[in-house]
Amino acid sequence: MLHYSVGRGKDLVLIHGWLASDKAWTPLVEALQDTYRLHLICLPGHERGHDNTMGHTTGNNKTGRVSLQHPRAVCEAIAEVTPAGAVWVGWSLGARLALLATQVLANRTPQEINQPTPSKLVCVAMGVNFIASKQWRDGVPRIQFNAFSKLFRSSPRLAMRRFYNLSLLGDNYDDETKAYFEKHFGSWDDALDVGELTAGLDLLARDDIGVTQITQPALFIAGKDDRVVSPDNVRQSAQQLGAEYKEIAHAGHGVCASRPDEVAQLIKQFVN
Repeated sequence: MLHYSVGRGKDLVLIHGWLASDKAWTPLVEALQDTYRLHLICLPGHERGHDNTMGHTTGNNKTGRVSLQHPRAVCEAIAEVTPAGAVWVGWSLGARLALLATQVLANRTPQEINQPTPSKLVCVAMGVNFIASKQWRDGVPRIQFNAFSKLFRSSPRLAMRRFYNLSLLGDNYDDETKAYFEKHFGSWDDALDVGELTAGLDLLARDDIGVTQITQPALFIAGKDDRVVSPDNVRQSAQQLGAEYKEIAHAGHGVCASRPDEVAQLIKQFVN
């Protein structure tokens, strides 16, 4: 797992989604780095040709070995390398980890870990539960998810491209941003770790870590045209947790990249 910082101001921790990397945050980083100190996390197995290309950074450090097979340990590792009192911003799988962190870190005493739970949460394009159930009808049907998971295990490059194409639907990228994402996420990178990516899928599918309540203020943001995570799923999650909910029109799962200024404005209003 890699981590580094950029910008100055109040601390925000940015945790990307499945099959992405810290590079996915580039449009939003450009909109926030003059106001906030951004701590970017690159999750295990997602280190796509990592370099520091997003402005002045400090650190480019690898933590001790952690794995998405043990998501609670990942939450603890993120807390250990980021400041106390930071706001955690998670996108897709990253939001699931941020939600889990509210439970994991709440059970740690100051002697066990030198960071408190996140002070606030911003969850983008993800709900409390990803998979549909009788209680959670707006999730992804398990049969559909299992078919994709099986495809990924047998042909990860093909599954990656299908997910990439699906994640683009509903978003209107400008030519520069679209070219950037095609370059960094449109093809397989040998730095990707199939085992870690599989563990990330398993984490999305788990129904034993659903968060039923949190003490932190939270903001859920959805793209109205998201084809990966239904905005109804995100809205239901916000209602369940007593959180704020904001929906951005003409945006899909890549809302942080396709509508960075709008997402940045929502974050600023919530954090400040």
